[in-house]
Amino acid sequence: MSRLDRELQAIYDRLPVVVCQGKCQDACGPIACSDGERRRMERRAGKPLVFHPETLSCGYLVDGRCSVYRERPFVCRIYGASTKLACPFGCRPQTPPLPEDVEADLLKRVIDLAGPPVASIPLEEA
Repeated sequence: MSRLDRELQAIYDRLPVVVCQGKCQDACGPIACSDGERRRMERRAGKPLVFHPETLSCGYLVDGRCSVYRERPFVCRIYGASTKLACPFGCRPQTPPLPEDVEADLLKRVIDLAGPPVASIPLEEA
């Protein structure tokens, strides 16, 4: 595990755990993630991050589930674990959500480590 992987994991470990019911795959559209986070997912998947041109769903979504779940970026991890990004399907964090200032601090730490979020939308070739 690289230093970046260890430091990102230490940040991710501070986020509340949400047991995903797998009902939110429609939310797995274009995401903003840092280059460092994108490289982690690409390394795990063995292919670049792309989105399907018609649905804009994430190319790592396989049979309705995330195929790079262990390496998913901050934005995917905070979904359902944040009061600002509550899961509309009823998934709730196992512990209370973090205060907004703590969430903001953790996001800043991710950016400092892995770079700013990039919102490009690379499309899968037809």
